[in-house]
Amino acid sequence: MRRLLFFRSVPLFLLCLMLACGGSRTVTLNSMRPAEITLPASVKTLLIVDRSVHKSKPVNVVESILTGELPGEDKSGIQEFLSGLNQQLGYSSRYTVKTAEEKLPGNSLTSAFPDALSWDQVEELGEKYQADAIVALEMFDTDFIITKGNKNVTEKVGDNEVRVLKYYAQGVGNITIGIRLYDIGNRTIVDQQKISDTHAWEAAGNSIQEALLQLTSKRDATLYLGNSVGKDYAYKVAPMPVRISRSFRGKSKKSPELEQGSRYADVAQWENAIDAW
Repeated sequence: MRRLLFFRSVPLFLLCLMLACGGSRTVTLNSMRPAEITLPASVKTLLIVDRSVHKSKPVNVVESILTGELPGEDKSGIQEFLSGLNQQLGYSSRYTVKTAEEKLPGNSLTSAFPDALSWDQVEELGEKYQADAIVALEMFDTDFIITKGNKNVTEKVGDNEVRVLKYYAQGVGNITIGIRLYDIGNRTIVDQQKISDTHAWEAAGNSIQEALLQLTSKRDATLYLGNSVGKDYAYKVAPMPVRISRSFRGKSKKSPELEQGSRYADVAQWENAIDAW
């Protein structure tokens, strides 16, 4: 532990030398990014559960008509979220990951969390899939807002610059996902949070129609956002391998130990590098 603490203090020590030393060096190494959410060591298997089924299907039809939402559009986005979450969790050795076959009701049109699953339901799912914890998607809501207009831009025609009227369309996709994390053995909801993300797409053309044709569709925007949020949540719940780079000064006329340590660092002999520094 003492050596680890000393290693953490090395960057501060090196910072003082960087101002007076030359020969910048960079080293790249594998590391593990810790999870933001801590689960007990006894949790070995995660079960992903889709609770996004609307309880009120008639209202859903009305919403589809008012918003222009295509049938199955959110369904595809949900699948992309689950796929992104599952895929990213697969890069971590912390958990075995399973996905429940059944889809459970829970989603609402008010962007509010539904009632939590009963512990009888949670334990039944845990026993069925031999899981220790459940990651439940409990809310899924998206929208896609399109704005359009025109503007004068400067283009080069031959040797001359001319002002040309260009038309543009911008689509802004928004997604809100609600997730609960159930610890089955301790009967505890470890995490409950809404995750929102926004992304903008833009297209241009010689007419509004051409610009709109070039613009990404609401379906593709939903797929992109769903996958992105799924991967982001995986980083929160599981430690992930990452590749990091660190720069340091490799030489100093007044401190030959700096160069000696940097040589050890080049070949990942960090204990020797610590001793030299």
